[in-house]
Amino acid sequence: MAGPKTIYIVRHAQGEHNVSDLQPQGNSNVKDPILTPLGREQCQLLRALFTHHDDVEIVMASGLRRTIQTAVTAFAPTLARPEVPLLLAPMAQEISAKPCDTGTDAAELERGMDEVLRDVDVKFEHVGRIDYSLLEEGWNGKQGIYEASLSAVTKRAAALRQWLYNRPETTIVLVTHGAFIHHLTEDWAGMVPPKGTAYKTTEFRAFTFDETSSEKEAHLVEIGGSPRVEKRPLGAHAHDITGIEEADFSTINLRAETLVL
Repeated sequence: MAGPKTIYIVRHAQGEHNVSDLQPQGNSNVKDPILTPLGREQCQLLRALFTHHDDVEIVMASGLRRTIQTAVTAFAPTLARPEVPLLLAPMAQEISAKPCDTGTDAAELERGMDEVLRDVDVKFEHVGRIDYSLLEEGWNGKQGIYEASLSAVTKRAAALRQWLYNRPETTIVLVTHGAFIHHLTEDWAGMVPPKGTAYKTTEFRAFTFDETSSEKEAHLVEIGGSPRVEKRPLGAHAHDITGIEEADFSTINLRAETLVL
């Protein structure tokens, strides 16, 4: 790491899987969903609220269509600078193997990018600007490091932290997913297990690496945030990945629309 880093970690905007006419609580069977009209409005608001567009050196997104749309829309002023790439980072994909959290093959994704970005409210010439090189064959197969298990997600989060630590950029935007953020940051503060995340759609927080981090092992700490809560809540993500203890959530009363990541 050349110097102190700032990583803005962003949860994507509302996707079609988060809400539907038939299932207001969400529909995880939607394959690699795009953003809803509300989700696109959330991106526009984030674009206006984010005050660091001129500082960011690279924008990263997990490789799913909703994170790509969020990145292109919310960080349009950043990407308007031709030297700033949009890099698709498969290690930042969501934790489950549900259709909504399973990405599209790289070649198909690239061929269909005009359609993916059709409703984006800014002009973005994506050809040559989106880097697909990390989307190796099988990145969306939910096997190996991408398996929907606690052990694999933990290893993937650690590998991504180390990779980010060793990147040359000092200011990074990473658009990712609500559940995975907790594994990536090793911070479970505010996380209610049935909801799956403490992050609202398009919420972002600034992180840096703590003083114990090195090229071989790295850990994130929120800039200006509360002390990290390192213990995962009992049963957290039991419905999304294997290797989690079961817990009874029936007594927890949450609004239905908050239940899907």
